Order: sequence, then C-alpha cells, then structure tokens
Amino acid sequence: MSDPNLTAQEALKMAREANAIAKQLNEETKEQIAATRNMHDEMLLNQRRISFALCKLLPKQISDNIVLANGTVIGFVENDSSPEQLVGMNNDIAGALKSRDVFDIIHAINVLAMANTDVIHVFTSFSGHVDKFNVHANATDTCYQEGHPHISLINENVWLDGEDTLEKLLSIETQLTELIIEAREEAEAKAKAKAKAEVDA
Repeated sequence: MSDPNLTAQEALKMAREANAIAKQLNEETKEQIAATRNMHDEMLLNQRRISFALCKLLPKQISDNIVLANGTVIGFVENDSSPEQLVGMNNDIAGALKSRDVFDIIHAINVLAMANTDVIHVFTSFSGHVDKFNVHANATDTCYQEGHPHISLINENVWLDGEDTLEKLLSIETQLTELIIEAREEAEAKAKAKAKAEVDA
C-alpha cells in the first residue's frame, strides 16, 4: 500500500525541480541575449583594432587618406578632392554604416531564433531577387501537417533597400525578444501549475 505522504513529498520535489528548470531556462535566455550583444560589441572592437593596425603599417601618405567609419576602412580620399566630392563621400559613409547595422541586427535575429527553439519557432528567409528579409514565428505547439492552421506570432517583411529598414528590423528584434520572455514565463507558469496539480491529486 502506497504512503500518501510519500507521494505528496515526491510531487512537491518534482514541482520544485520543474520550477528550478524553468528559472534556469529563463536565465539562460537572458544570458544568450546578453552574449549576442557582447559578441557584436567585440566584433566591432576587433574591426577597429585591425583597421588601426593597417593604418600603422601603410605609408603615411596613404594612411592619411584612409576613410574610417566606426573603425572600419570604407574608402580613400584623394588629396585633390573637392568639397562636393567629400560631401558625396559622407553620404557613402552613412550608407555603409546603415548596411553594416542592418546585417548586425539580422544576425542577432537569427541567433535569437536558433537559441530559443524550446519556447518559440522562428523562421527567417531572404529573397535575393527583391532584397527582402522575412521573419515569422509560431508557438511551439503548432502542428505543421497539411490542413492544420498556423497562428503566426510575428509575420514581417522588410525590404533592405527601404528608407526605414533599420527601424523595422529593430522593431522585429524587440518584438521577438518580448515574445521569448513571455513564452518562457508561460512555460514556467505551466510547470508550476502542473506540479501543484500533482501535489493536490
């Protein structure tokens, strides 16, 4: 004959273990997001170091004419460049910065997608013929067999040659991060409720 007290103790132990696992997963998600940002910062720092080292190795006449954008070599200025040409180069610098930031955010979105498959299914794709980046996400309990409806949590298209590309990508990254946090909190709540039900049974 089973001891009901022993069963309750085992259920309570399982509840505590499930709660601990849910908290650990939540902390790991936060650490992964922080690690992604740290990797981004470290990459930029390494680019600056390499560019600085290259400037030191080049002859002075050449190194004086190098154009840097946040530590990255993006071009050269001739000694006889006119003010109008320099203004045009400033526009090129802005474009180069925008392109680099766009790629960094896309990389961060892909990292979030791959690191959180236990709480959310994120799909990303790029259409080269129209320069379009797509992000859509489903809940983990989505059935992908034919005939079953899919409820998208996110379904966004961003054209990389658009004027507001950077803002749209930042918005998607923010939405995705919030969905991941909500999904982890929901998973933690379900684990607690399940454990409590087992204790009360």
